[in-house]
Amino acid sequence: MANAVENTVTPAYIPYKTFSGFVGNLKASGAIPGRIDKSLLSTYSGSSQSQLMTSLRFLRLIGADDAVKESLRDLIEAHGDEEAWKKAVLEILLPAYTDLLGDLDIDTATSAELDERFRNAGATGSVLIKASRFFLKLLEEAEMTYSPHFKSAKAARIPTTSRKKPRRARRPDKQGEDNKGASRDESNKTPEGMIEFPIHFGPSKPTGKIQVPKSMNETDMAMFKAMVAAVEAYAAQQSKGGD
Repeated sequence: MANAVENTVTPAYIPYKTFSGFVGNLKASGAIPGRIDKSLLSTYSGSSQSQLMTSLRFLRLIGADDAVKESLRDLIEAHGDEEAWKKAVLEILLPAYTDLLGDLDIDTATSAELDERFRNAGATGSVLIKASRFFLKLLEEAEMTYSPHFKSAKAARIPTTSRKKPRRARRPDKQGEDNKGASRDESNKTPEGMIEFPIHFGPSKPTGKIQVPKSMNETDMAMFKAMVAAVEAYAAQQSKGGD
C-alpha cells in the first residue's frame, strides 16, 4: 500500500463549476485581493466556503495565512481564454497532485487504486468521491487522457446519510388552498425598496427576473457585474457540457 502523502490538507473536493465561477468572479472584479477570506465568500453557503478554502490551499493558490500566491493571479488571468486556461490547469493546478499520486500510472490504474491515493491523503466517504471527480475534471480541462477504469469513479453516486419514507399527500381543505394561494401571491411580490426587471430568454424557456435595490449605486453595480460574470461562466460550462 502506498504511503500517506506529506501534505496534510484534504484534496480539493469542491464542485468544479463553483471553483471556476469563483475564479471568474475575481477576474470580473478587476481587483485581485491580497488574501482570500470570508468577506469575499458571503454569497456562498457555509459548506461551500469551507470547500473553497480547502481547495485553494491544496492547489497551492493561497498560503497558510490565506495570502494570494502568484499562481492564483496567473490562474485568474487565464480564466475565460480556453487555451490559456487549459495551460494553466496543466501547469498550475495538476502539479498539486504530484505527491498524492506518487508512482500511480493514471493511464492504466483502477478506480480502487485512485481511491487509495486519495484516501491516504485524508479523503473519505463523499469527500473522496467529490475529490476524485474534481481531479478527473481537471484532467479533462487539460485535455489529458486517463485510465478508462476511472470512469466508474466519476459516475459514482454520493451516498446520502438517511432516506425518509415518503408520506402520503393529504388533500387540503378549501381554507388550506386559499391560504396557499395567498402565500404564492405574497412570494411573487417585489420586496419593499427593490425594483424588478424581467428577463426574457426566448419562447422555449421560462421568463426570469432580477431584483435590485432602488437605491443601487456604482459600488453595488460592481458586485452585480461580478455575479453576471459568474452566470456567464456557468453558461459557458453548460455550452461545453462540463460538470
